[in-house]
Amino acid sequence: MRALSSWRGPASGRARLFLAGGAVLALAACSGGDRTPVPAPASANPGAPPEIDGRTPLPSPLPDIAARVNGQAIGTRAVRLLAEETLEKDKPRDQEPLVYRRALQQLVVRELLFQEAMRRHLTADEARLEKAYNEARVQYRDEAAWAAMLAQKGVDPQFFRTELRVQHTVKALLEQVAREPGVEASDQEALAFFESHSSSFQEGQKVRAAHILIRVPPETPADRKEALRKKAEALRVRLKKGEDFAALARSSSEDADSAPRGGDLGELRPGQVAEPFVRAAFALAPGQVSGVVETAYGFHLVKVLERLPARPLAFAEVKDQLKRQLTLKKEQERQQAFVNSLRAKAKIETFL
Repeated sequence: MRALSSWRGPASGRARLFLAGGAVLALAACSGGDRTPVPAPASANPGAPPEIDGRTPLPSPLPDIAARVNGQAIGTRAVRLLAEETLEKDKPRDQEPLVYRRALQQLVVRELLFQEAMRRHLTADEARLEKAYNEARVQYRDEAAWAAMLAQKGVDPQFFRTELRVQHTVKALLEQVAREPGVEASDQEALAFFESHSSSFQEGQKVRAAHILIRVPPETPADRKEALRKKAEALRVRLKKGEDFAALARSSSEDADSAPRGGDLGELRPGQVAEPFVRAAFALAPGQVSGVVETAYGFHLVKVLERLPARPLAFAEVKDQLKRQLTLKKEQERQQAFVNSLRAKAKIETFL
């Protein structure tokens, strides 16, 4: 039942303006939330991310230029676009000073990185750039609809392409920094981490389960949905009368992936499939069959074939994944140190 394990709900239909890539957002690492900043002593790390002032009101009216980085202006329009996307999602308006200044710091970091990329003569990967543009553009019915959406934000397709080019150029620089020698975690580093955190490497309880699915398409009318529920109930009655679960799954389940295997889904763990399904499966003893369980896919009858207890994991089972995680951590630390070094030697003026 591949769909059940991969379902994540409807995706947002809005295209972001890509004003700062995900890596840049993380590297901005603005600390402190909404506390009033305290000037750092001269001996403090000069490249450390600045404290964000979330209390002082923004200037009114806002200046046209929000900051200068080594003389290069960052327009307030760019800050507003990035900040407003955050405010639209989940921030109340009383957090505008914090959100705007955090957006500004993200753009300052991006500008520092872009200037360094230009100094190194790095460029965006054209194929990746075009792919990113097309992925954002494809959800709109035509070029006019795409341009109209951008116009609502006060920009145009060329602005969007320029923003993407800057983002991908910065990404090329960050990838270069991350690939520098010495960043890949060794077997010895992974083993040392494993041994010092052995209690963290546990495989939780699992169940091996099977199911019979009666699908309920989205927007099914209430009367039709009730009829499908009764169909599932009728199958449950047949099971209670002694019919074989696997045989009934092969003949009646509407999950094309698992039905040929008698409904067998293999081993499942919490968080892997829809929550109502998990709750039902983990409440059953081996051999037991649930009542009718409803998920976004329809109605299920769940049978637990086997319960598998939690167990400690051996190093060999986690070595490769652990090395990848430690390498990623080292890459991020190296990138953050790189940003801090750029910040330390830059002339940065902010006006918000």
